[in-house]
Amino acid sequence: MIDVAVDARITRRMSFGVRAYLHELLARLPRVAPDLAVAALGRGENFGPDEQLGLPRAILRSGAKIVHFPTTFAPLLRPRPYVLTVHDVIHLRFPAQFGRATGLHYRFVGIPLARGAVRLVMGDERTIRDCATYLGVGPERCRVVPLGYDPALLEDAPPLKVERPFLFYAGNHKAHKNLAVLYAAWAAIAPPHSVCSGFRKTARQWRALF
Repeated sequence: MIDVAVDARITRRMSFGVRAYLHELLARLPRVAPDLAVAALGRGENFGPDEQLGLPRAILRSGAKIVHFPTTFAPLLRPRPYVLTVHDVIHLRFPAQFGRATGLHYRFVGIPLARGAVRLVMGDERTIRDCATYLGVGPERCRVVPLGYDPALLEDAPPLKVERPFLFYAGNHKAHKNLAVLYAAWAAIAPPHSVCSGFRKTARQWRALF
């Protein structure tokens, strides 16, 4: 008997961070909860027949007691009960930064998905407020599960050789990150040497982003 069915699809619409979250969830859940029988299900991309027909069929066949959807990309027909991970709601907070299709997805899929979940899981307390504001889900159905870290990060490693002082930024370059303000603040207090997303950038390269 399967206790938990996890939508384990890795799709092109998932960010690197969400992919890492799903990978670690599937790898570590059996270690911390060995009493649970977990099934990793699903294949194919978003919005296709594998998602809308194949995944619900696989969940039903598994007989799982509960389903975990790690993103808002889920089938319209969803076996219940289910849990949804809400990484953030930037698409609703900053709708002007995203296309019309994104807004329609949240209107017809994302928001109904969140409202139908027995629990919403997030990594930060602040997301609870966003869920109430943008998803219409109260804090009583939200649970904060802090994100973990790779133990390898604590191992000794040779220092990064880069001109100092430097700024390290590891996120993406989308408009809602407001990198222009970050760069302006950094340039005002120090020479604009920087390391961005793993690649060193000069001041000219930084300015080209804005």
